[in-house]
This record gives sequence, structure tokens and C-alpha cells, in this order.
Amino acid sequence: MGTIENRTPEVVYRKDLTISPRKKLVVNSTIYFAGSMLTKTISFLLLPVYTRLFSPTEYGVWGTILSFTAMLAPFFQLGLHDAVARFYYRYYQNEHLLKTYFSTIFNTLAIVTIVLEILLIILSPYFSNFLLGNRIYLFVMVLLIIDIGLSAFVQLFTNLFQYAEKALHFSIIQFTRSALTLSLIILFVVHFKIGILGFAVSMLTVDILFFIICAIFFRKFFALQISTVYLKGSVIYGAPFFLMAILGWFVSYSSILYITKLQNAYDAGLFSMAFNISAILGFICVSVQQVWSPIFMKNLEAKSSNFTNRIIQFQTVYMAFVAIIGMGISLVSKELFVLFLNPRYHEAWIIVPILMYYYLFTAMGQQFYLKICFVQKTNYLFYTNLITAGISILANIFLIKYLSIVGAAISMVIVIFITVLFYFYYSQRFMYIIYEFKKMYTILLVFITGTVMAFILNFSPGYNLIAKGSVFVLLFLILTAKNILPYKEIKNLAKEFNLFRRFVN
Repeated sequence: MGTIENRTPEVVYRKDLTISPRKKLVVNSTIYFAGSMLTKTISFLLLPVYTRLFSPTEYGVWGTILSFTAMLAPFFQLGLHDAVARFYYRYYQNEHLLKTYFSTIFNTLAIVTIVLEILLIILSPYFSNFLLGNRIYLFVMVLLIIDIGLSAFVQLFTNLFQYAEKALHFSIIQFTRSALTLSLIILFVVHFKIGILGFAVSMLTVDILFFIICAIFFRKFFALQISTVYLKGSVIYGAPFFLMAILGWFVSYSSILYITKLQNAYDAGLFSMAFNISAILGFICVSVQQVWSPIFMKNLEAKSSNFTNRIIQFQTVYMAFVAIIGMGISLVSKELFVLFLNPRYHEAWIIVPILMYYYLFTAMGQQFYLKICFVQKTNYLFYTNLITAGISILANIFLIKYLSIVGAAISMVIVIFITVLFYFYYSQRFMYIIYEFKKMYTILLVFITGTVMAFILNFSPGYNLIAKGSVFVLLFLILTAKNILPYKEIKNLAKEFNLFRRFVN
């Protein structure tokens, strides 16, 4: 048995590979979206409650601790989650090989997690003093440190459903996990009012429960063994992802820490709230990507005919879809804050239209990212993130110092845009695809127009609703008139697939 990266895959693909990737994308994306929509809606509706229970300073402390634990997450994964996502399709037809491979990954991560948890808990008082200047919230930090290790295992287990394209199973687990977490948050935070400690207790309780459930459910994948061959191949493949995840934290999640240190926890709370509102678009993007990523990997691995054209079509329609949603959120962002949130948070609306660019560029770059992963040139992902992490540090220090939360949002957009340029350049070197650039330019122009109008249109509430609604409809019609959003094709597609048949399969 050769190393993973050189071994010729002995795979006979299942008959569902012949099912239209377009159908599969729409059906499974719908399942992912529906499976998460309820809990995301409840979570979104709770934000106004949080703004009344917590001052921006308290909410900023919670955001700061979350950001810190997000930085620790890569150390509990070591890039091995990404290796499983890549090599699953080489072993999933052979139960013995898959069991050996998964056990190797699980047992390795278990050893690493135990060592890390002990070390981080010992050091937690120093982390608390450095980040917050006190140890008032030390227990909250300890609970989240424990939770970050457990949640990594839960995600490793549930991702097996995603790789197997079992969207319904994956969504049920994610929905139940989210719903239970929210129920406990309502109990501890809203009812008993124990503050941000309630968030931490809720998250840890649910992840302990789901870790036990997943371990029982997936016990057939487990054995007390570690294959050095499989581990070596996975470490080699995953190492750039590990380093990239650390550097990526500087790009995506470090802003709150910079705001807390350079400004104050109050501004960090404002930024956290605006970021959570804008994350609606991120949630939609994840629902699509959860389906597209395995379709992309499987079809390229099997050298499916005409799949390149599907890649091109997906890139254009997906970018247009994200632009439309982002533009809509931008146009109503001020009204959302004024109508639903406590006045202490109203000023934070101004960064929501800026953050929409972050999600648009992230969606644009995901395709290029997948191409680099497929050709296993992940070292270029590391080089890119090393450069952009340095840019992020400088941009955050300078812009946050002078522009506070606006500077943080601008910094995120600048860094993700540069990241996408690098991803595009490297991905085209190894898998050249001619995208529909003219349509992409039109999408970007429409998106810029919509987000700019969010700042310009500031009349009375009634006139705002009419003016912004008219702008949105006009820009949407431009995209359909240019055939960027293929309405007829989407309509026909809705008639083609049988959702209940996909549930059964």
C-alpha cells in the first residue's frame, strides 16, 4: 500500500454520480438550508433580546472570548479534517480501508486534544488577563476551551454525512444540535439571566451530548489503531490547511480582539452584533457550499464529462445569488437595527453593507480554493494566507486605530479581496478555466450600486421603503435581463427534481 497522495484510487463510483450535478446541488442545498433555517431564524430573533440583556461591553467580552477560542480551533484539527474531506472518496467503497483511515485520524486527534486541553486550561488565567485585563470571565473561557475540543470531534463525525452526500442526515444532526443549544440559551440566558456564562454552559452541554451520540452511532468506523502510512499522507496534505487556518483567523476572526485591545469592549460589542447580522449571508453561502464541495471533488476525481461547464455556470449564478441577497441585506440594514435592536447598538448598522463585500468575495474565492485543493497544491494556500495575514495585522492596527469598527470592516474586505486574487492566480495555473468575466463585472457593478444606495437613501421610513425596494427590483431585473440569473432554467429545474425521492436515497 503506497502513500495516500501517490496511491491510485480503486473506486467504482455509485450510479448517483450520473444524476445531474445541477439537480443535486439545488435539492441538497434546499435540504441544508431548510434544516438550518428554523434555528438560524430563532437565533436571529433572539438578537434583539440580547441587546436588551447585554450592554455592548458585555456582548463585546463574549465576542472577544469566542474570537480567542476560534483561534485555538485549528490546533484541535491539525488540518486532518481537510484531509478526510479530500481522501474520503478513495476509501468509502472499501469498509475496511475507510475504518482504518478514519480510526487513524480519530485516535490521533484524541491524543492531541487531551494534551491541548490540559495545557490550555492551565494557561487560561494568563489568557484572561491579557485579553480582558481581569479574571472575571475566567470560568467562561475555560468552558469554551473544553467545548472547542469536543465540537471538533462532533463536526468530524457529522461531516461524514456531508461527504456521503446525505444532506438530510447531516441537516437533522445540525438542526437538532442548534435547536437544543438555543433552547438552553433561552433557559439560562433569557430566563435565569446568568449572563454570558449561559452561552458557554449551553454550548458545552450540547456538545458533550452529541459527542456521545456520534461516538455510538459511528462506532463501526472506530478501531484502536493508527496507520502511520495513512497518518503521514494526511499530515502532509493537511499541514498547509493547519497553517492556513491559523493565518485565516487573522483575516476573518481577529478583528474583535484588535478592537478590544486598540479601542474597547464596547466597540467590540457593536462590531460583534453587526457581524452577526451580516452572517445571514454567510449562512446561506455555507448551505450551498456544503453541497457543492463534495460534488466538485467527486466529479473531478471521476473525470465526469462536461463538468467544467457546470463549474463555470455555478460560479456565475452563485456569485449573482450572493450579490442579490447581500444587496438586499445592505438596503434594509439601517431599518433592521432601528426597528429591532436596542438603541445602544443602532450605530453599528453602518458596517453591515461593508461586511457584505466580505461575503461576496468569500463566495467568489471558494471555487478557486476548491480547485487548488483538488490538485493538492495546498502549499499555495499557505503562502497566500501567510501574506494576507501580515496585511491583515497591519490593516487592522492602522484602520481600527483611526476608524474603529468601520476600519475593522474595511480591513476584512481588503484582505479577503487580496486573498481571492491570489487564489484565482494559483488555481488558474493548475486548472485553467475561462469564466464568464463580463457577467461577473456586471454582477459586481450591480452589487456596488445597491450597497452605495444603502448609505445614500436616508429619507423618512416610508419613503425609504419605497425607494430602496425600487432600487432592489431594478437591479434584480438588470441581472435577469442580462441572463445572469437564468430564471427560466431555475423554474424548469424546480419541476425536474423529486425532493421526496432524494430524501429516500
